[in-house]
Amino acid sequence: MGLKLFRIAAALGMAASLLTLLLAGLLFAVSRKMFGNIAALVSLTLFVFEPNILAHGALVTTDMAMSCFLFATVYAFYQYVKRPSSGRVVLVGITSGLALASKHSAVLVFPILLAIAVAELWVRKKNPATSATGARPGAAKLAGALVGAGVIAIALLWASYGFRLHPRAGVSAETSVMDYAQRLHHPA
Repeated sequence: MGLKLFRIAAALGMAASLLTLLLAGLLFAVSRKMFGNIAALVSLTLFVFEPNILAHGALVTTDMAMSCFLFATVYAFYQYVKRPSSGRVVLVGITSGLALASKHSAVLVFPILLAIAVAELWVRKKNPATSATGARPGAAKLAGALVGAGVIAIALLWASYGFRLHPRAGVSAETSVMDYAQRLHHPA
């Protein structure tokens, strides 16, 4: 029994480590594409030696998963803003859905994406030459992309909960916390 629990714990630790490695790979690739090789190495070095990553990168928590998928969502939306396509909207929806499924505080992904869209529109208004360089989406298209990605994200979140309307079998969503707590066994 002890060896079986150890193997399960080791497998979960490896899965958590894979998300840390995925985030490191994404960080390196994005930094390299945007700023070049030296900046990519510097950003990866800072990431690898960051104390929180060293301490918690291999632990089975939801923090690394959310960080990884939140970073992927922001970059996917950045890519959509640069070159809009329906495939990129789907990618934004999938990555934001995975972020939502990994941790509840990932709901902040929606205000972050909205802030990026508003900043993009503001920069274009201040400097019209930046919008003339390519076929960047307008306000309506950005809003539509955010709504589409949001619908995909919510559908993915709901799918991660098995499309259940109730939090757990036998527990009604209308049950108050006090009613539920009274049914629990209280040690004397």
